Amino acid sequence: MTDIRASRCEELRQAITELTPLVIEGQADATKLTRALPSIARVRAVAALGADGVDDEAYRVWAAGAERNLEALQDAATRGDGRATWAAFTDREAGVALLAQGCAGAPGW
Repeated sequence: MTDIRASRCEELRQAITELTPLVIEGQADATKLTRALPSIARVRAVAALGADGVDDEAYRVWAAGAERNLEALQDAATRGDGRATWAAFTDREAGVALLAQGCAGAPGW
């Protein structure tokens, strides 16, 4: 049987690795934020798969709020709004920190 969580975390790892510095740097240079859009799209594609079959509670909570959060992240990045991008990225209910908790222990996390 495939470990769904491990598979999803593996799919997300590279996109988050690319996204993180762009969001951080986007605070000072909004042009970095548009470069984050492909990574956001990849995270959205995995998030759209949901959390059926995933036992990890943090991952399940992240997945439940991910679409709303990622839409806000994408909208803010598209507008070049560093403050709003950072707010979505660091959102405690559905941001990357919660995803990292949900993927803790997976390779690369």
